Amino acid sequence: MLGSRLAGGSTKSTMLGIGWHHRFINIGYIHNMYFEEYSKINQGVHDINIILQFGNNTKQKVKQISELENQELLKEINLANQLQKEAEVLARQEELKKETEELARRQDQLEKELKELKESDKKEAGEKIVKQTLNHSTHKITEETSLRIKASFSSKILKRLSVGKKVLLLEKTSRYWWMVDYDGKIGYVKALLLEKQ
Repeated sequence: MLGSRLAGGSTKSTMLGIGWHHRFINIGYIHNMYFEEYSKINQGVHDINIILQFGNNTKQKVKQISELENQELLKEINLANQLQKEAEVLARQEELKKETEELARRQDQLEKELKELKESDKKEAGEKIVKQTLNHSTHKITEETSLRIKASFSSKILKRLSVGKKVLLLEKTSRYWWMVDYDGKIGYVKALLLEKQ
């Protein structure tokens, strides 16, 4: 703000003043002129005043700066909290991934154990059939042949049977293949090569 003032106290003197104000600083200039008779200037006085105000304006400025710092600090805290939550989510996802892999591994192991149990049960069932069919008729092999794991020419051979070997007939599975027991081994032989004793 720019201002000026012209004032006079008597015919002997005149005072001229001008000032400038901005926020917390005031700058002023004052000139006093003294006259003698016949309008001759005898002397003059120059005054320059600089006034700094550290009152409410400064406090308000400090308060504004403090509020801005608090807002920035709050933003940083919120950002840090968000990053921490994201890190926790990623860590939990890794844990879930490991747990899923462990569950898959355990499932594979259980399936393997179940398969072994089924094979064991199947073996026990075969032995049970043998025990239940001990009274079945006995047959002898009329030609050299093979005891096979399944009723098929392409299936695996369990044992080669020579002429005269005796087997226990367990089941007449089909027209061509019969299930027999030879020395504890259960398999299939061609029906035409069996002769009842």
